[in-house]
Amino acid sequence: MAGVFVLFSSVHARAEIRAESFGVNPFVGCNFFENDQNLKTSSLFGGRVGYNFSKHFGIESAVEFIETRVDDKTRTDLTQAQFGSSTDGANLIFYHIDAVYHFMPDSKFTPFVVVGLDGAHYSPRILDKGMAAFNVGAGVKYAMTDNIGLMVDVRDYMVTEVMQDTYHNVGAMAGITFAFGGTEKLVPVAQEKIVSSPGEPRGLVIDFDDIHFDFDRAALKPEAKKILSK
Repeated sequence: MAGVFVLFSSVHARAEIRAESFGVNPFVGCNFFENDQNLKTSSLFGGRVGYNFSKHFGIESAVEFIETRVDDKTRTDLTQAQFGSSTDGANLIFYHIDAVYHFMPDSKFTPFVVVGLDGAHYSPRILDKGMAAFNVGAGVKYAMTDNIGLMVDVRDYMVTEVMQDTYHNVGAMAGITFAFGGTEKLVPVAQEKIVSSPGEPRGLVIDFDDIHFDFDRAALKPEAKKILSK
């Protein structure tokens, strides 16, 4: 973890929510299984990559891994989608794509909500047929520095047999966020004035408030060039 901080602290990145920015989010956490699945609470880890279409709306794709054990091996009254005496444990992989909405994207604390479609792979398999899955959740992002942020969230991963049972897997996660690129907030260039001394003709006042540069570059924006030309 310390190595990750050192590596990314030197990269030009922003933790604030920005339009047209890309994000990377490695995370760890804990997964709580519904009792009917007869699986123990277990740790999880994974990663997300995302893109923000605007400050408020974004999209993410993610994958996470869970290794767990059977809770009660004496149980025999199980359906095909549950684990029992014939199995010691299970490995799970969730992969999903989520829509994200950010509240207060210009604040250091940025709450958000997510909803997405999932795929769930169980080993050993819990069904001979495929299962539909989706998730909903909420969390908050905190911008620690210009380069690094933190994120904590809780999500309910719902794995369902169509028209039958639905199994809830609630994950609580925390991770580091890195955001690259995006539209920079416009910061006005300091106003410059040409003034005259007493008794001399009045000087010309030139206002540079609307002159801006491309993000992280010395190149003027096209509209800024037009203003300078005038």
